Amino acid sequence: MKKKEKIEIIREFTSDRKLISELEEILTSIQLKFPFGKDKFHNILVATTEAVINAIQHGNKNDPQKKVTVKIIAENKTIQILVEDEGEGFDPSTLQDPRTPENILKERGRGIFIIKELSDSTSIVTGKSGTVVKMEFKI
Repeated sequence: MKKKEKIEIIREFTSDRKLISELEEILTSIQLKFPFGKDKFHNILVATTEAVINAIQHGNKNDPQKKVTVKIIAENKTIQILVEDEGEGFDPSTLQDPRTPENILKERGRGIFIIKELSDSTSIVTGKSGTVVKMEFKI
């Protein structure tokens, strides 16, 4: 019986957008062991980037003293990505639909919508000690 392959990567970053280039390198290394197509790679990269940018800007308020933790678990035919900030949390039910006429021209407010559209499942757990966005992708 063949042993099931599993990759688990945990990285902690300061609230700096420079970490986004490292995300692509990490996902490329996972793709070598768990091959998935260019479209799926793009979806995973864009959704993860959106979650990290939200964690830096909205969660940590660009505070360089606060961390963003990215945990990636690749196993069987699934990649699970958790992005955690050290912010004060928020109420996800207050997010507006970016597709409505009053929001369609706004330059911001699409991150969570994009994450939900590109991932196979998304959950958000938020509280006074931070927010965790959990995304799952079938590969």
